[in-house]
Amino acid sequence: MNVMYRVAILILAVIAAILLVVAIYVYINKPIGYGITGIAFGYTRYSSVIKVAVENNKSGSITVVAVFINGSQINNEPSASFPYPYPKLPVTIQPFSWTVLQIEGFDWKWSDPPGTTYTYGITLVADDGTVFTKSKETPPVPR
Repeated sequence: MNVMYRVAILILAVIAAILLVVAIYVYINKPIGYGITGIAFGYTRYSSVIKVAVENNKSGSITVVAVFINGSQINNEPSASFPYPYPKLPVTIQPFSWTVLQIEGFDWKWSDPPGTTYTYGITLVADDGTVFTKSKETPPVPR
């Protein structure tokens, strides 16, 4: 009987190790999307920002040449009164990679009071004419 328990424990340990290796492999090799995959609102030390995650799962690179928020084009030159992208445009995203385009100095609004929502539509234009669009509602004020 003792031998059967040891064999069963050994088999369960091997299965657990295999599942752990598979889970780590899947976590490291996450599938990459195409276009805008995420939008986050936040702050830096100097200003409010919108972070836009752009991914490229194609075999050719993407070069972003223009950024629009709610239809207004974002200027490429840093200024105290106008938002600007970082890194500066044009931004090239290599094949099978991603980058975060940060729009600095954009004064976004919290969704407050309750029931009030603000939604910002982000549009990116690539040099080949491809247009990526995604909208996101701002978060409520933290309490």
